[in-house]
Amino acid sequence: MKQRNGFVSNSSSSSFIVALEKGQSTKVKITLEVDLADFADNKIIKTPKALKKFILEWHGYETIEDYFADYGEEEEKQYNRCLEVLSQGKTLLMGSVSNEHDHEISKLLYDNGVKKLVGDQVEVISEN
Repeated sequence: MKQRNGFVSNSSSSSFIVALEKGQSTKVKITLEVDLADFADNKIIKTPKALKKFILEWHGYETIEDYFADYGEEEEKQYNRCLEVLSQGKTLLMGSVSNEHDHEISKLLYDNGVKKLVGDQVEVISEN
């Protein structure tokens, strides 16, 4: 029988050893820089006209009123907030993340929520 000593690693796992001071917490703060545009598939909105066009095409509606009739008051509130931030000269990024891909950052954002991970660095208008 073959016996391995020391670190053993394969493509699906990674081993580590850390040294802690007596009484030191095992919790650490990890900081990552993530470009949210990587999860937007070029869905960057800069004008109210582009926002309306995006929503109608994405959901297959002829009018924004029909869209709101089907999707409800909460969607209309989000749309109005988007219009507000666009009027302030801000840009909207329409992105999505999943835990079903091999992209670990996408899984991290999905599992923990974008708002929780980005904090107050950007305004999260909608997350579901």
